[in-house]
Amino acid sequence: RITGYEKVHDLLSNASRRASQNRFDDATARVYRALEAFAQVRLQSQYKIETKALTYTEIETNAKQDIPEKFKKNTNMEVGMINAYELLMLFDDVIGKCWQKYDSAIRNSIQARNNSILAHGFQPVSKNEYEVFRSEVDKLIKKEQEIDIKPII
Repeated sequence: RITGYEKVHDLLSNASRRASQNRFDDATARVYRALEAFAQVRLQSQYKIETKALTYTEIETNAKQDIPEKFKKNTNMEVGMINAYELLMLFDDVIGKCWQKYDSAIRNSIQARNNSILAHGFQPVSKNEYEVFRSEVDKLIKKEQEIDIKPII
């Protein structure tokens, strides 16, 4: 049974291997990508939405709440990770609800990744920073095992 989430778990396995080699910048970058991919796979598998070319109609069709102004563009828009999770919240999706629970902790721990050489800065990621980030992301991604996922065939 292929669900699409295999890519996410592969990235997390790769992150664990990099962390065991004390390559925390690399490990953190892979966890970040897994976090981003998790939202992308959820949007694609459940709503047939691609984050690289999203239309207002797709948002309007799935929204269960008032649509924020930033999502009211009628052209194809590309949304990043945070906006992808905000869409899942807007759609009243179970993963969006989980994101709401872990949002603050994940955003706080993303700072280490953002300051690293593999993102926007030059500050090495420490073992502790990696472990905190990984722990928070694991809590969110663990929800995938608790929800009904449609196989991708």
